[in-house]
Amino acid sequence: MGDCVANGRIDLTGHVILIVEEQPIVALNMQIAAEEAGGEAIIARGPNEALAQLHQFMVSAAIIDPRQRALISELQLRRIRVVLKAGTTGEVLARLARSVSDGEAFESRRGTGLSNSGESQDMALWRESRRRIGHSYNRRAKLR
Repeated sequence: MGDCVANGRIDLTGHVILIVEEQPIVALNMQIAAEEAGGEAIIARGPNEALAQLHQFMVSAAIIDPRQRALISELQLRRIRVVLKAGTTGEVLARLARSVSDGEAFESRRGTGLSNSGESQDMALWRESRRRIGHSYNRRAKLR
């Protein structure tokens, strides 16, 4: 599987990627990009379909919307790497390639992509977005 991002080319060879996306055109765009990078992409339209796909395929990693908290937790319990769908398709796939190439780092909680607390950068991004959403919601509630 080699270097994940060499010479600007993303390498997902040998990986099965679950893409959880409700919008068909966005899902298709990510599927095409993942397959061009050598990976096999499986699309699920929502959390229930994603869980069903996990029973059929040996998934290496998943690309998910940050709002899918329950699904993120379930995937982490199954030791599947989770990359949040934030940014362009190229940025998401580059983070995904770094994540799947760092398999040992995922297991041992060390290496690139992990903070000192052992949390992935994507999970830190998700927590920060949840904090901001909660903060803006609380501020609006106080104004009423």
